[in-house]
Amino acid sequence: MNTIKLLDCTLRDGGYINNWNFGFNVTKSLINSLVTSNIDLIELGFLRDCTYDRDKTLFNNIAEAKYLIPDHAGNTKFTLMALHDKYTANSLEDDDGTIFAIRVTFHDYDCDEGLEYIRRLKDKGYNVFCNPINIMGYSSSEFCSLLDKVNKIHPYAFSIVDTFGSMRSVDLIRYLSICESELEKDIVIGCHLHENLSHSLSLAEEFAVRIQRNCVIDASLNGMGRVPGNLPIELIADSLNRLKQNGEYIIEYILEAIDNHILNIKMKTPWGYSPEYFLSARYNLHRNYAEHYVNKGNITYKSMDKLLAQVEPSKKASFDAEYADRLYFEMFGIEEDSLTDFEQIVKGRKILVLAPGSRLISDKGKVKQYISDNSPVTFGVNFVSEHFPDVNLFFGNEKRFAEYTQQIELHRSNVIITSNIDTNITNTLKVNCINAFFGMVDATNSVLMLLNLLYKAGVTEVSFAGLDGFENRSINFIDPLFNNRVNLQNTVAIHSDMESKLLVIAKKMKLHFVTESAYEKALFEVMK
Repeated sequence: MNTIKLLDCTLRDGGYINNWNFGFNVTKSLINSLVTSNIDLIELGFLRDCTYDRDKTLFNNIAEAKYLIPDHAGNTKFTLMALHDKYTANSLEDDDGTIFAIRVTFHDYDCDEGLEYIRRLKDKGYNVFCNPINIMGYSSSEFCSLLDKVNKIHPYAFSIVDTFGSMRSVDLIRYLSICESELEKDIVIGCHLHENLSHSLSLAEEFAVRIQRNCVIDASLNGMGRVPGNLPIELIADSLNRLKQNGEYIIEYILEAIDNHILNIKMKTPWGYSPEYFLSARYNLHRNYAEHYVNKGNITYKSMDKLLAQVEPSKKASFDAEYADRLYFEMFGIEEDSLTDFEQIVKGRKILVLAPGSRLISDKGKVKQYISDNSPVTFGVNFVSEHFPDVNLFFGNEKRFAEYTQQIELHRSNVIITSNIDTNITNTLKVNCINAFFGMVDATNSVLMLLNLLYKAGVTEVSFAGLDGFENRSINFIDPLFNNRVNLQNTVAIHSDMESKLLVIAKKMKLHFVTESAYEKALFEVMK
């Protein structure tokens, strides 16, 4: 009868969440809980050419990892992973029985180097897993060719790795069938799944039922791993207990490890299903394409879907930021825009920009007095407010525009939008997003985009209200719609980036603050 073993990869794959900095004592505690749970294999971390830190699960050799292994590990065995281009094989000792296996990963474009690396580790006496990246990137014929090469190297195991989380049931059945048919019968088959489509448990259960030889299923505590995460080990352990009907895995100790250590990490850096990773999986793309567009902060999932659908096959496996931006501007850039009309609105006038900070409302009397005294051309950026009904509206963020569509349709003053916003509303001036994104500074923040346009229109002086900054999330915005996930996770970086770009702008335009701003102090020397 074939055996099904569980491999916990929390300390290795989960390390992408916390930079492998679990802490020595926490690492030992996690290992002890997994051993007590009867998990078959525990991956201790990565072999890397690195500076060793006992609090991290990155190691230069087996000796450094050995300290984590408990004296009494029962039937649990231990593995490490190596990326062939990030760890020098000569650094590795000959096998002394401490580590059960080393898992080696490589891309399709460096397959031969990866297989040669496996051969060298075998020569040192180790059991070796062959874990090729992105199985879904191989056609059936390419996959058969790969397996032919694998048979000649003859590793201990070969893993079906769904790197981009795009695998569905029909794909799993196809690749598993080819493996069963083409791989030498004594080679163990592994399975490594991600949660992009929320399919990992159902796929793992199908794998376990269909497999006709010894196999290993990867999972991690609470699915810990780069967003959206991995197959949760507590779920597959429970499923295998039911399948085997002998309660082999003790779930309570897995839950204890999650309670004691993993939830604290997840509170700081969450993982789990997220639509952008569904979209990257939908097109079997490197996850960084979705992240790149999400981090722009101004694009809807609908538009992201259109963009990702255009990524050409040769660009899918490795992320190319320049290529991703080119797609963006090809999709949203326009030749004919309303920049001339925009120039007529602002020509020779004082300018007041209303940002959506909470001080815009708490100090609205001061703002209204400024408007009364100076008669500026006033722009509300990415919001519509009953407190300021007669201002011009500027939207550079597609999400915000969609959220305020009904109010925008009823608005009496000018509505200026950038060309990355798709709308049927007719009473708008549409300016080329390229003009807004690139000017004094490269920008996807809508306030900075507006400043770029104002500068191109010849404006030399701008006043702000409501540009509070990102220092206190609980009071920063006039509308909870602005508390999106990206901002919540990256407030320090966003604030710093905004500040550095305002410093550049302040050398070319005079900036004034009608309401208090967290940026005033940094800009004081430039503005005085």
